[in-house]
Amino acid sequence: MVKEKTGRGRYILFQVIKGQASRRQLNEHFNQSLQGDVPRLTLYDGIYGIVKCQHYQKDDLITLLQSLDWVGNQSNKIKIKPITTSGTIKSLKKYF
Repeated sequence: MVKEKTGRGRYILFQVIKGQASRRQLNEHFNQSLQGDVPRLTLYDGIYGIVKCQHYQKDDLITLLQSLDWVGNQSNKIKIKPITTSGTIKSLKKYF
């Protein structure tokens, strides 16, 4: 069932495989990089994270995560690997 006001949400599970980034730094980077509805980092433990976005932003967000090479300042190098996408957060929480 699609809610009219919220739309179809997608959850993208990713893994930080190199470097470190805080929750605030990742959210700021999402705000600067994507137009329209801003994706939201729902869960993040420093290694794994789940980002919520709209269904039409899914491909752009996956591309952004794969191309991300620094966060905050340019000396803070980072490498992120998207793992999977789901329509519900429940199926992705098993990674935590």
